[in-house]
Amino acid sequence: TGDPGPGALPPIIAAVGITDFTQGQTSVVRIDGSTGISLSGSLMGHPLNFFELAEGGYTALQGVHAMADPGVYPMTIQGSLPDGTSFGFTQSVRVYAGEFLYDVPLNVAAETIDPEVTGPENELWANLTTPATTPRQWEGIFSLPADPPYADCITSRFGSRRSYNGSEYIYFHTGLDYCNGSGSSVYAAAPGKVVFANGLDVRGCTILIDHGWGVYTAYMHLQDDDAGDRVTGECSGIGILVNEGEQVESGQLIGITGGTGRVEGPHLHFELLVGGVQVNPLQWLAQEYP
Repeated sequence: TGDPGPGALPPIIAAVGITDFTQGQTSVVRIDGSTGISLSGSLMGHPLNFFELAEGGYTALQGVHAMADPGVYPMTIQGSLPDGTSFGFTQSVRVYAGEFLYDVPLNVAAETIDPEVTGPENELWANLTTPATTPRQWEGIFSLPADPPYADCITSRFGSRRSYNGSEYIYFHTGLDYCNGSGSSVYAAAPGKVVFANGLDVRGCTILIDHGWGVYTAYMHLQDDDAGDRVTGECSGIGILVNEGEQVESGQLIGITGGTGRVEGPHLHFELLVGGVQVNPLQWLAQEYP
């Protein structure tokens, strides 16, 4: 993959590089070319947002859905050159199957799997995590959101297939669950701007941080006044230590763990989204992007 074929690109673009596209992982599209090129694209129903790199060239980061069907998909890239000339091409890319576990069946409050509840909340979540803002605010790998020893204790991994209340395994786990119970510290994984800090029925008391370029981290099921395992549409703020619009730094204390939302017990759910798609946070905790 990654070779668009001879003659498909204008000479001003030297090369196109594409990492593997695998369920639940972050993919990188790199275009080497002169400055002043305007670029856009699409893949699997998501826009590709290109940004110019300081060292030259352009890159787009895009997550691949953990339950996307493996197979071949068209990736389109179009743009305009500094002189206004337009160009475009389509490249077939293969999406590979990931390797995922199956969690034991979970029993949760019935309303937290009710489509009348989950549908509007997921729509809100998509709207919050779609914008690809500038500038990029992170450098290097992301930091752990929890203190040791909890940072080494993951009770459910990203992408694990899930059954709720006796359902088929039609759900998947959208992040990492850390076994730090209630009352533990939660830290920002990278610099960014808080774009949501409130309660949701499924996600509970939640913080969402925009790190730029379409990359977001989320911290869910945080503590409320009673620190109980209950559905909540509003949060008192006891477990949320930052405000919407606030700028935070990597490692900054931002919240306290609890058991709000769709949970069986208190813990921290840590989520990372790229291009509007949840991806495996372990990638970002181990390697540098882009």
